[in-house]
Amino acid sequence: MNEKVYMHGINNYGFRDYNPKVQLKVLAKILKSGALLSVRNQGISYSTNFSGFDYISLCDYEKRNCFIEGVPSDIGKYNSYYQYIVHNLSLSFSKDKLDVINPILIDYIGNSDRPYVKMKEYGLKEERYSDLADEVQVKDRVPLEYLEQITFPTIAFFRDSMCFTPSSRIKALTKEIKKIEDILKEYYYNVPIYDIETKQLMNEENIEKLVLSIK
Repeated sequence: MNEKVYMHGINNYGFRDYNPKVQLKVLAKILKSGALLSVRNQGISYSTNFSGFDYISLCDYEKRNCFIEGVPSDIGKYNSYYQYIVHNLSLSFSKDKLDVINPILIDYIGNSDRPYVKMKEYGLKEERYSDLADEVQVKDRVPLEYLEQITFPTIAFFRDSMCFTPSSRIKALTKEIKKIEDILKEYYYNVPIYDIETKQLMNEENIEKLVLSIK
């Protein structure tokens, strides 16, 4: 797995862990469009994020262990990697291909009286801001011609799974990876799929090893 990448977690629409139906639908929509698009370019008329209307938020994978101070202990590890990437299907892009903006870091937005209102205000400013230490932003669009790899959140996939035996888990995970591969092939993208935590290629042999290692 290439670690010199910027990553974008596919929108999970409020689900904490990987939701197959939602994630695969959004993946297909992104692949069909040929790019990650800002909300304005998607024709969406609202935004409550640091990225505002014209920017796209990405995670700098090499900064995944960077955090701001002042985040309540009950929140856990707080940055874009732990908030979005480890729970979601994610797209990775070569770092040397993208012109990114490093936002100005601010205090943890959750400590504000109206955090989403405050986040929206920051998102609409000309300068870029974030409280996620590993976030970078790109203006308008990220072309999929720079797509390097897909990462899959195996642990999150099984968090609420009804698969209790190793054999049923292997079957379920193999089936899910096959669905992703089929969507990639449908839109002519030939990129590898890796487990986000072990960084192992999601082939038949590694899927079995991965499932057997999960406690």
